Amino acid sequence: MKKFLKRTLLVLLVIIGIGMLIPAFLSPAVRCENAVTIDAPAENVFEQIANFKNWNRWSAWNNMDPDMKIVYGGPDAGKGSWYTWESEKGEVGKGKATIDADVYNDSIRVKLDFMESGNPSYMVYRFKKEGTGVKITTSFRSEMGYLMRYATGMMETVIGQKTDESLKALKTICENGPKQTRYEVINSWQNEQPYLGLRDTCSMATIGAKYAANFGVLGQALAQSGGKGAGAPFAIMYSPDTAQTIFDLEWCIPTAAPATASGNTKPGTLKAGKVLRVDYYGPYEKTMAAYEALFTYAAGKKLKPGKAREIYITDPTAENGKMDRVLTIILLPVE
Repeated sequence: MKKFLKRTLLVLLVIIGIGMLIPAFLSPAVRCENAVTIDAPAENVFEQIANFKNWNRWSAWNNMDPDMKIVYGGPDAGKGSWYTWESEKGEVGKGKATIDADVYNDSIRVKLDFMESGNPSYMVYRFKKEGTGVKITTSFRSEMGYLMRYATGMMETVIGQKTDESLKALKTICENGPKQTRYEVINSWQNEQPYLGLRDTCSMATIGAKYAANFGVLGQALAQSGGKGAGAPFAIMYSPDTAQTIFDLEWCIPTAAPATASGNTKPGTLKAGKVLRVDYYGPYEKTMAAYEALFTYAAGKKLKPGKAREIYITDPTAENGKMDRVLTIILLPVE
């Protein structure tokens, strides 16, 4: 009996030893490549990825648990923005995503920290103009721990499938946007954001010329002061004429740090707080229905609205008059 037990123990030790040695011959690298071509302006797609608050609309990972706890931080979009997630579902777990590098309309790199579950991973989104749209290529990179190397193949399969689902959903959102006739009101959050602004009035007939002139002045003033922009330009609506004849606007460029006044330009700061959002595709003179959707929603929820603002995601001059491809995000601060 003793000999049998010794032999059994020896066999078990050999099996365990072999099991411990096998990972040494397995690659620790998890590598996934995916791609999709989207018939939409690159800046529209870039905005969907660079702003984490959009991810619940297309990310297959976020949709695995609609009840998971999400906390956002840093800038609203681009380098330095982050969010944490925590789920009771084991396959979702908890972690943190941070945009640690971005080049506008070229690439976005997201660092993924799965906390105690492993080493940091990276997902890179690359943009390449293709026809009237843009090709998005993703590359996922991670290194598995020694004993986790057995799961490398399975991880590559799962990540590849979820990334493909996400890209298909992103394609649907970006391509169907211009066909939108009803406006989805999204509850969102505005982080504190410094900006450089220039207040001016315009009519619907002159808004295009004022757009080019005032943002040109702001860009020059920002460059002369050594400041840096931090996202898409926007305008704050102070007293829009309901007849859409004269508008009192503050044209603004978000900045990475508090800006310096120069000439007619003045620094300001958007306060952090809750906002309602509508993604509007089309000519600027037909935004009224989108505004009505925002104010109707606010009234129905008994929310006090503040000064609305428009974020100009797409440059209309780059779309050769195809205004149904031009994206303007309309935000309404509420309390």
